[in-house]
Amino acid sequence: MSTTKTRFETKVDHTPQGAVLLQAYQGGKALGLLALYPADAEGDRVVFQVWTREESRGIGVASHLWSVAKELGFNPVHSSNLSESGRAWARKVGA
Repeated sequence: MSTTKTRFETKVDHTPQGAVLLQAYQGGKALGLLALYPADAEGDRVVFQVWTREESRGIGVASHLWSVAKELGFNPVHSSNLSESGRAWARKVGA
């Protein structure tokens, strides 16, 4: 597990199966999660879950996690199966 400090504290974990979990915290409180499948043959990791605490929505938690994933070279890509809010967020962060 590694931790980086920016607007939110970010923790990065790897599962034994190769998935990546990025978690955002503020003041020790979990605000959100971005989970990525293991890398495919091209090195891309498809998002399989994005979660933000309801009272923390709209302050950039998920977008922060997306940016951290890109900065760390995890090559996140959006799933082709998105909810309406998922499509809106994908457009916002640059699908």
